[in-house]
Amino acid sequence: MIGYRAAMKKCSFGVLVFSGLVSLGLLLGSPSMLYALDSNNTDEGPASNVAIASVESGVDAQRESTFAVEQNSQVDNETPSEVSNQIVWHQGWISPEEGAGYWRWGLSDGTIAVSSWRHINGSWYWFDDEGRMAQDGLVQVGGATYGFSSSGAMRVGWYLDSTGPTSAWRYFSGSGAMVKGWLSDGSNWYWLDDEGKMVHDTMLQIGEATYGFSSSGAMLIGWHLDASVWHYFSGSGAMVKGWLSDGGRWYWLDPADGSMATGLKECNGTSYSFNSSGAMLSSQWALIDNNWYYADSNGLL
Repeated sequence: MIGYRAAMKKCSFGVLVFSGLVSLGLLLGSPSMLYALDSNNTDEGPASNVAIASVESGVDAQRESTFAVEQNSQVDNETPSEVSNQIVWHQGWISPEEGAGYWRWGLSDGTIAVSSWRHINGSWYWFDDEGRMAQDGLVQVGGATYGFSSSGAMRVGWYLDSTGPTSAWRYFSGSGAMVKGWLSDGSNWYWLDDEGKMVHDTMLQIGEATYGFSSSGAMLIGWHLDASVWHYFSGSGAMVKGWLSDGGRWYWLDPADGSMATGLKECNGTSYSFNSSGAMLSSQWALIDNNWYYADSNGLL
């Protein structure tokens, strides 16, 4: 009986040893774990790079598990990832070749300037919500319009804009905002319309008054000959209509269009005579329609 028990113990020990050897053999013979990295970025939100790690087991090749590992990105949070993936990142100017077709400005933290002004080498530049530098035209920023040169620098002062069907002068204030309405520059006044274009060679109704503007755009003051018709503009620039006293002489300017009267003219229901220069006749004889009249000191015939 004792011999039988001993034999069973030896047998059990042998089985255990054999099982252990088999297990050890399987462990040593199992294939190594394989890893594959996929750096394609499909995130449509704030730009980031996503790496996908796939773990394949040699025991069961059909069983896989994937892990998303989010990595830090050098792309500004406001820049679309599809654009940022094409940009060569560095601090300072990023050329169109490096910046996906546009000039961009790289910041020290590895992002690019977006939706912001940047003061660079004495000039101001605007970069839109995709980081593209504004240039060669007008751009609405906030509630104002700004002009930019071919180099991207913000314009200040007078600028002849030739981008439209007709050239037009515009004026940009010290802040860069395009001026509309009245502008005082030097000793002259100018009018810039709703599109910021300077008016010139014309008369224009502004508010309750009519104003005249020269070929240079300066507001007219005093006498002005327009297509053989004389008009007079006061010190404020407003066209005078009705009676005008100038240099000791009286003149009649049509209430409708401000044109100066010559010859016999009815003014407010009373007839007066005016010479070829427009001055009212007074205290003198006047030949009118082959008849002689005498104009008294008040011009009454």
